[in-house]
Amino acid sequence: MHRQESKDFKNSNGEMREKMRSVRIKAIATILFIGAIVTTPLISTALQPAQAGELLRPSELRRLFPGTFKAMVKGYAIRITAAANGRLHGQFGPVTDSGRWSLKGRRLCIRFNEWLDGRRHCSIVRRVSGKWYAVAGIRFRRL
Repeated sequence: MHRQESKDFKNSNGEMREKMRSVRIKAIATILFIGAIVTTPLISTALQPAQAGELLRPSELRRLFPGTFKAMVKGYAIRITAAANGRLHGQFGPVTDSGRWSLKGRRLCIRFNEWLDGRRHCSIVRRVSGKWYAVAGIRFRRL
């Protein structure tokens, strides 16, 4: 009986670790993306000083995308690849997600499968300095 209890404990302990890992991943995604992008309507009507910059024209957006980018979100670096076929891939350390991207006039629209709760978000893109751009609290540059 003792051996079975020990085996059950190990199995439940492994399951608990997997659940905790899943919770940590979701927490990271929430911290990095939800907080930054959900506020898009507020940011686009009342830009914070760090967000001020030159609005990109649709033709400039089309030259910038597709591509691979380094995005800085609340101090964390995330690698994002926007493919020519509209596919999107994001990587934050060992955590990855995929989705879709598109351009709508002056707005960049993204939808990750898991990050951002799987919802589509569209934001105006601005050039903030040199090769750095900003969208809804996120700074990024092309790699």
